[in-house]
Amino acid sequence: MRVFFRSESGEMVLDSKNEDVASLMAVLRETNSIKIGLFNYDVKKYKLEYYRHPKNEEPEKELNIILKRNYNDQ
Repeated sequence: MRVFFRSESGEMVLDSKNEDVASLMAVLRETNSIKIGLFNYDVKKYKLEYYRHPKNEEPEKELNIILKRNYNDQ
């Protein structure tokens, strides 16, 4: 499953493949923040989407996460 981390303006922060979504969503529900590299981000919104790829029979999943940079934690 792919996970897209985007800023509020739509800019791509990080694109990740083959993530364990259950663990990631549990962390997001508990903390509402995430650290990528040296920077902390507040999670504004996340949405799990399903879509059907024409070559695969199983639906594929995408997790889209909208982030806002937290400047106070530095």
